[in-house]
Amino acid sequence: MEDSLISISEILRSFKKRLWIIILITLITTIFGFSRTRGLVPSYSGYMKVLISTSEKEMDYYSPEQIEYYSNFSNIFLEIIRAGDYLEKPLKKNDVKTSYEVVKNGIGIAPGANVPIFTISYSGGNEDDIEKIINTIYHCLMNELKEVQPNVKSKVVSDINVNTIYPNKKKFIVLGFAVGLIFSSGIVMVLIYLDGSVKNRKQLEKITGLPILGMIPKHEREFEKEERKNVYSG
Repeated sequence: MEDSLISISEILRSFKKRLWIIILITLITTIFGFSRTRGLVPSYSGYMKVLISTSEKEMDYYSPEQIEYYSNFSNIFLEIIRAGDYLEKPLKKNDVKTSYEVVKNGIGIAPGANVPIFTISYSGGNEDDIEKIINTIYHCLMNELKEVQPNVKSKVVSDINVNTIYPNKKKFIVLGFAVGLIFSSGIVMVLIYLDGSVKNRKQLEKITGLPILGMIPKHEREFEKEERKNVYSG
């Protein structure tokens, strides 16, 4: 099998020569990816972890029955929130601007597997309301639980943490950069493939199958160009 007419070094040299194409296209797609995030409606998510038990010690022993009881209670509480308007007045009292119909669809209460640590979460489009909503859920849950179990206690294990979940600016920028880099590199490879010019002596020998006996030095070619200019100008 014949050797390839274009060597790795020639490909690298061609890439270096057309580097401006890669930089320009990658820059355009990266800017486009960033600009896409500016026109999208942002969405936020927040959560808080709470230990609910008759003990405030995190490393205490918790029986499976105890964990199951609090888990079932939190599930019932969540269903009540979603079915009716239980939280509507407490939310208004805490100056929450988001409508109750929107709020109840974004609430989550997830129990831990082996420890009664619950994750109270909320996702929505108003960043200012997230902390207020989570605190309202937490206090209402504890008030209801203390009515049936007065000795129950709670401890905040992790404070409220709010993050932007959409759009992910970093993801859009990285995606735009990657698309631009791959696309521009593909264009350069096509240009290299379509370029039928002979780059060096080795390529010419492979094409003709004949040895090259000599080459005109670069300074001689420049001299001939000057001579031709003088002839035409004269």
